[in-house]
Amino acid sequence: VMDFIDQRMALKNGNIVVKGVFPDAFNISNIIVFGGVLLFNNQLFSWDVTAGGDIRSHHFDILEVIKPSPAYIIVGTGETKLQLSPEIMD
Repeated sequence: VMDFIDQRMALKNGNIVVKGVFPDAFNISNIIVFGGVLLFNNQLFSWDVTAGGDIRSHHFDILEVIKPSPAYIIVGTGETKLQLSPEIMD
């Protein structure tokens, strides 16, 4: 489901900063990352979700091992408003 991202992130000090959002990529700490991402304080993972409708509960399994657990989860779905399934919301 997820892979560790670009090794250039390992060279960055401090927290990850989202500097730009594009239709198919993000500028994260001055590194362009294509596709979906999961961001935690100083960790970044690629996410194999290409559309909001593809999101399934197993896509959030990483949340069981990341410590501390995030207080909020923000899921961007682009221009289309999308209601996540009850399975995911639980």
